Amino acid sequence: MPSPQGFESLLRSAGGTWRRWDREGFVIYHSFVAPFPDTVTEADVRLCDGALTLPLPRPSALGGLTILAPPSAKLPERLTVETSEDGRHFETVWSRRRPRALTKLTWLNGHPRYSIDPAAVAVLVPRERTVAQVRVTTPEADACTAIGPVLYHEASPGPPPPDWIPLDASWRERRRILAERPLPNRAGWHYRRLVAEAHR
Repeated sequence: MPSPQGFESLLRSAGGTWRRWDREGFVIYHSFVAPFPDTVTEADVRLCDGALTLPLPRPSALGGLTILAPPSAKLPERLTVETSEDGRHFETVWSRRRPRALTKLTWLNGHPRYSIDPAAVAVLVPRERTVAQVRVTTPEADACTAIGPVLYHEASPGPPPPDWIPLDASWRERRRILAERPLPNRAGWHYRRLVAEAHR
């Protein structure tokens, strides 16, 4: 594990806010607030040419992106995410080149996590950037089949997603709750559904 200074450097790169508590030689981080809200809109246009290109309905500012694995599959370990203001020139906003390396934090379900989760990654998009298209590439497979839904987050901070599932619920109970109460405009619902399905 990194030192507190190293961990805080990763937190600053991931965005959001947190609080730190030092006590008797221990450092505890808490009260996390993600740099973007849990409310999302799913990308509904997918252009496939080896890369996965996602044109937005209109150029706009985004707070972040959540990239999900396809059902019953895992995300590629190597990913690059780019954005473009004009559809011609792309800039990299996030990449993962070292599988399983604890070198990046990503916001999932309202908390920062190391970007090694096989179900999803969440990517911070600079707020000053207007986005017309998003492009996702991987050297491991055709990105269109290797990448599941991509969710757009608004460009504003938000509280953690509501915790509507009891902490002691079994995986069977979690799948039932998620199916009976779909929340497709919440990134947390999409992520929890993938995790619950993986625990069959």
